[in-house]
Amino acid sequence: MTFDYTQPRRRLRGALRKLENAPGPSLALDAAVFQVMPAAIAAPILFAPDRPHVTGSIDAAVALVRAVKPGWIWRLCTCSLSDDAWLIPDFNDPEHGQALRDRFPDEAKRDPVEWFGTDVDRRPSGQPALALCQSLILAQIAILDHEVRAHA
Repeated sequence: MTFDYTQPRRRLRGALRKLENAPGPSLALDAAVFQVMPAAIAAPILFAPDRPHVTGSIDAAVALVRAVKPGWIWRLCTCSLSDDAWLIPDFNDPEHGQALRDRFPDEAKRDPVEWFGTDVDRRPSGQPALALCQSLILAQIAILDHEVRAHA
């Protein structure tokens, strides 16, 4: 039996489109982000009465990235024109690096920013948390695509 990757990929792409087309952060976008994250991580946050506003708060977006992608590097920049974000495995992370190198052996030898395709350039500026959330979803898509290729 093979796993059908089309549904998860379609859900991720749908959430990504919502973020890309959004004029700004919102609780509805937060829900769209949480709905495509691993349930064990997202459910307790999503249903908490003081749920963090991940598309509107840098601290909340970073906390989500750290929970979903431990051992990954994130970068967030902002200027007068855009908010830029990327998220990649930290193959040198003392706790998670070996597992990441084992999971992505070929990618560990290349430029991960280029390979993972998580580089976001969100315009106009003023929404850095939203840019980081977009990058997180792009990372989820890249991993799913990697798994499809690995099992083909």
